[in-house]
Amino acid sequence: MKREYLKNPSHFYKGQTLGHCCTTDDKAVWIKSIPAQVAELLGYNILPAIAALTNNGLSKRDTEATLAIANGMAKALLKDCERQENRLKGGISAEYNMMKTGYSEVHGLLVEADRIAEDALQVFEYASKKSLAYARYPQLGEN
Repeated sequence: MKREYLKNPSHFYKGQTLGHCCTTDDKAVWIKSIPAQVAELLGYNILPAIAALTNNGLSKRDTEATLAIANGMAKALLKDCERQENRLKGGISAEYNMMKTGYSEVHGLLVEADRIAEDALQVFEYASKKSLAYARYPQLGEN
């Protein structure tokens, strides 16, 4: 629905819902809130979940290494969130025009947050498969 609105906004009536999050009237509120929402996701969900991987089978060393990488990526992402938040204070017209062309700097924040979480999950999956292989085939651990 949102994509159609970006392409043909005149086909939508004022106040029409554009999916589960916004209407034609409050899209600016939602777009401007994305940087803060990404920062909140990092601080309250993604990074604590990565730190908790030790309790779910990942070694302390692997968890600390994964968390260190994620923290570095998160620090850079938070700077970008702040930059985008400041940019959007001046209005959403530039961002909105970019969205119409299929590119969005704000959407990039969401993609990067997802990448941080996905990278950590890949480490966890790799470690889980490796430990399962060693459990099934103990000779793999021998030198």
